[in-house]
Amino acid sequence: MNELKKIFLLFLLTFISFQNAGHAATITADSLTKTKRYSSMLVANGQWAIKTMGVGVKYSGALQLKKYPRIGIGPSIFLEHVEFQKGVKFPTNVTEASISFTTPGLNLQIRCSKILSAQIGLSLLIGSEQITKVYYENTNPNPFGTPTLELRQKTENNTISGVQLEQNLFYLPQEKTGLTFGIGIFERSLSATFYDSDFGGKVYLGFYF
Repeated sequence: MNELKKIFLLFLLTFISFQNAGHAATITADSLTKTKRYSSMLVANGQWAIKTMGVGVKYSGALQLKKYPRIGIGPSIFLEHVEFQKGVKFPTNVTEASISFTTPGLNLQIRCSKILSAQIGLSLLIGSEQITKVYYENTNPNPFGTPTLELRQKTENNTISGVQLEQNLFYLPQEKTGLTFGIGIFERSLSATFYDSDFGGKVYLGFYF
C-alpha cells in the first residue's frame, strides 16, 4: 500500500505543478505553430487483469514524422505497482506478494482524427517482486531437548524482468494542451516467481501537452 501512495503522490504533485503553471502553458501553446511536431502525455492509470490489479503513472512522447504527419514515434516510461487478485493461489508458506515496475519503452502514435489517437507501446519491464513467507523456527537452544517451534515471517525482494505490449485509444484535446483520457489492453510476460504472464485492460486520465 505504501507503493500505491507514493505513485499517486508523484502524479498529484506533477499534475498540480502543471495547473499552477497554467498561464505560462497557455502562452507557450499560443506561440506554437499548427505544425507542432512533438507532443507529450502524462497520465495516471488503473489496471485490471486476469491475475493482478494496480495503479501507475506514465509519460509518453511522440515526434511527428514529416512524410507521414499522422504518425508519431517517441519514448515512454511508466511506474506501476500491482497486487495479485484474491483468486490467485500461492504456495502454503506464502502469505502475500506484490510487484513494482519501472518500464522504459517505445511509443507509436497514430492520429485517427482531430480528437482520437491510437497508441501502441512496447516496453521492457524492470522491477522487483516482494514475497512474504512464513516458516517455523526452533527456539529451543538445547539440541537434545524437545523442539519449541515459533511461527516467523520474512520478506524476500527479487529482481525481475520482462516485456509488455500495449494497445491504447486516447481522446486528445483540440488545443495544444489540456486534459486527456483513454482506454487500452495489454499483454505481459515476465520472470517473477508466481507471475509469468498476464492479460488485462487499463484506463487513463491525465494531461496532454
